[in-house]
Amino acid sequence: MNRKRLIQAAFIPTIALVAIVALAQPSTATPMTPALIRCGGPTCTGYDPNDTYCFGDAQTLESKSHNGATIELRYSLNCRAVWARELNGHVGDFLWVRNSAGDQETAHINTGNANHTAMVNDEDITAAACMTLAGETTYTCTAWD
Repeated sequence: MNRKRLIQAAFIPTIALVAIVALAQPSTATPMTPALIRCGGPTCTGYDPNDTYCFGDAQTLESKSHNGATIELRYSLNCRAVWARELNGHVGDFLWVRNSAGDQETAHINTGNANHTAMVNDEDITAAACMTLAGETTYTCTAWD
């Protein structure tokens, strides 16, 4: 066998083996995820904080408990926005956040024991978070901050 045929005989199976190995490798591509939303102050109103960059620096400004459930006024300094979060609640609880300009967002606990509202503007204004527990007619609010 001449040298050219010997190289071809060795080369073709090697190429085939490389192709098979490459195709058999699991994909390392990450699935596409939606881009996080950038907002600030009034442009954050109505957005879920988990869909934005706002959750990253969130802190609890105020909290208030009633019958084991806790309502929190959550705040993002980077976004200048607030939202209500209820912990240790029950299905049917109703929560809301309102700012001093009259903007309001609401949510219910539909499953589990926690939920949060969408955000409202908190740029140079104040806000409070409130909850009404399932089966009750009174509400509990944080202080205005």
